[in-house]
Amino acid sequence: MNLEAIVNDGVYLHAVNDRTCVVEDDEQVGVGAQDCITLTQVYALEAQRAEVRSIEQRSIDEAIAWSLLSAEIHNLSASKEELINLDQTSNNDMEVEEKAPVACCCCTENLVGANYRALPCGHVFCTKCIQVLCSMAVRNRSLVPAQCCKTEIPIEYVREALSATNFETYERYMADHRTNWIRSDLVSDRDYGALIKGKGWRQCPGCGVGVERDGGCASMRCIYGHVFCYICGQFKCVCQYKAGLHA
Repeated sequence: MNLEAIVNDGVYLHAVNDRTCVVEDDEQVGVGAQDCITLTQVYALEAQRAEVRSIEQRSIDEAIAWSLLSAEIHNLSASKEELINLDQTSNNDMEVEEKAPVACCCCTENLVGANYRALPCGHVFCTKCIQVLCSMAVRNRSLVPAQCCKTEIPIEYVREALSATNFETYERYMADHRTNWIRSDLVSDRDYGALIKGKGWRQCPGCGVGVERDGGCASMRCIYGHVFCYICGQFKCVCQYKAGLHA
């Protein structure tokens, strides 16, 4: 672009009029000639133009930078609030979990207040289901002791679940359960043993009560709750061919 085009491109119209012409610095112009502008003035105007552009661009850049900074600060504040809310939500969820109702392992009803008991095996039963288990043990002494996962229900739970009379019966059954069977030389015991043997039955190694197998596997449970093998008559099976004998 020539110098005259630079001057007349519209940028400097506020400084020069339509009749402006560009001349060399040492060029002489006659009186009454057109208004003229020298090369030095053109360069000065161009430098001023570049400076104005630079200032405008710097202002734009600063505005953009401040806008980005404000957005980042806002995002950081929002993230901080989200973290705080998330932490509060997590704490609330933990409180809800801690306060969540426990379900009875037997009837699956939700348990509230103090109407449930935690057993040694880790399962939780409502007091009604514990009462049912203990009452069944009183009616059928083979279910003594009342238990869950082969672990006895604590005696204090049994006491509060049963009436005084039923609890007395339960304790008597428990005493019999814990007493090992002792073979005696009484005629009645010998006759009883002979009768059991003659019938092809088995005597429980724990209490001596007669047990008849009418089907199923060889693992037996007497009325006092003792479990033993019907084939070998031992608590711990010592049969040589367990798979075949217990089929």
